[in-house]
Amino acid sequence: MSPLTQPAWIKKWLEDDKRRLLSGLNVRVRILVLCSGNVARSQMLAGFLRQRAPEGVEVYSAGTKPEARLWPPVVEAMREVGVDLSQERPKGIEAVDGLRFDYVISVCDAAKEACPIWPDPETVRLHRSFPDPRSAENGEKAVRAVRDELRKWADELAATLFAASQKPRAPE
Repeated sequence: MSPLTQPAWIKKWLEDDKRRLLSGLNVRVRILVLCSGNVARSQMLAGFLRQRAPEGVEVYSAGTKPEARLWPPVVEAMREVGVDLSQERPKGIEAVDGLRFDYVISVCDAAKEACPIWPDPETVRLHRSFPDPRSAENGEKAVRAVRDELRKWADELAATLFAASQKPRAPE
């Protein structure tokens, strides 16, 4: 297939890889964490994965139906364990349109159902559903329990997904 007849998404993917190589960025792995509102679970897991990610790993989060702002108890609960989400904002899937992901991780059943397939057949899909702490009777207490479960899974994912990476990211 000649470059003139390539579908637009292939052109975008090739341009993205070329731009990354030419800019000197050594991005080896790109991860997307999905949830429905992108205000709690996906933001927490993405924060933990960024904290554990070696150089060359990019972690994004997005929602299938993003809400206006992060849930404040999430920001506070993550601050308690050394992860700053204060500058994060909920984003929709369209915010990452055109990026090629090695892994797409869904953390709620609604996101998994909304995105049952991913356009890139090379993308590895992972899923584990976590309860929405906002719907719990004692949401502020529940957010810490969900945070701790997400932290455990982030440790497992990091041990698997980042095992081949050479050097850890310098603390910010």
